[in-house]
Amino acid sequence: MKAFSRLSRALFALTLGLSFTAVATGTAGADPELSTAEGDNAPLRAAAVCPRPGQRVKTSTAPNVYLVNPERRLLLLPDEATYFALWDSWEGIVVDDRVADCYSHYDIFDGPHLVRQNGGVNVYIWDNSPGSYRLIPSLEVFEQYGFAWSRVKATPYNEIHPVSYRDWANYP
Repeated sequence: MKAFSRLSRALFALTLGLSFTAVATGTAGADPELSTAEGDNAPLRAAAVCPRPGQRVKTSTAPNVYLVNPERRLLLLPDEATYFALWDSWEGIVVDDRVADCYSHYDIFDGPHLVRQNGGVNVYIWDNSPGSYRLIPSLEVFEQYGFAWSRVKATPYNEIHPVSYRDWANYP
């Protein structure tokens, strides 16, 4: 009887341990796009249906254009001058009325511009949120955002500062 009782307790402990492991694995291995790690600006619904990093988006009922940045934050492009500092045309804007369902608020993308060092190849984007330039790490990322090469300005090296340690790349 004691052996059966010990066996029952051992099986119970094993089952409980496996349950905790499954829960921990389920949380840690969950779809990173559903994470709320970014606080109240993280997507509120399943990211599979929300605008993705690189997308320019607007709703059908308002003229505002937004950009989803690498951290999945919604950035308002406040005016045409700001918009045309990064792109050559209005092409590529997606109309999506789920924006309000996906994001609880937006940040204003103030003064973004694209630069590269005179004679250099690396392209940086000014991001007012951290108040620094962020390296666009590859041609693929540049093209994912649809930035215009004609908007990249050659700039003296000493004017490209501060530079953030966080690239303008997609983070899970």
